[in-house]
Amino acid sequence: MSYPPLSAGERTALKARLTSCFETLSALPDTSHTRPQAFLSHWPDMKRSAKKGAILNRAVTRPRPSPEAISDCERLLDALYDLTPFQRQLLIARAAHLPWQALMARFGKSRTHITRLHLMALADLAGRLQARAKVRKAR
Repeated sequence: MSYPPLSAGERTALKARLTSCFETLSALPDTSHTRPQAFLSHWPDMKRSAKKGAILNRAVTRPRPSPEAISDCERLLDALYDLTPFQRQLLIARAAHLPWQALMARFGKSRTHITRLHLMALADLAGRLQARAKVRKAR
């Protein structure tokens, strides 16, 4: 199903929402229950003192995402699963700020073609989000 093209403001808002969703997913806490199987270790987790932990891990920690951000991300991911795998990959790659050059190499298409496909995927996603919102209001 093809949806009408989005205005520049709608496109910008949807891109910001996708980027926010990607950042929300990357900010969620990583526990032993959520890690992929290859990351598990047979060694027990080390309990470090607060002082040693602060010295070893000087990276700036991000704040945990709000429940509203997580709910919005879930709605967006549900709508993403209605798209084709290529559209999903393209939208998520752009939300992660993957350069166009890398996308050209990955998909074997020109920048103009990928840009056109990206805009069509954004329009499809916006249409599916609107359809899901109508169904949710009808309930």
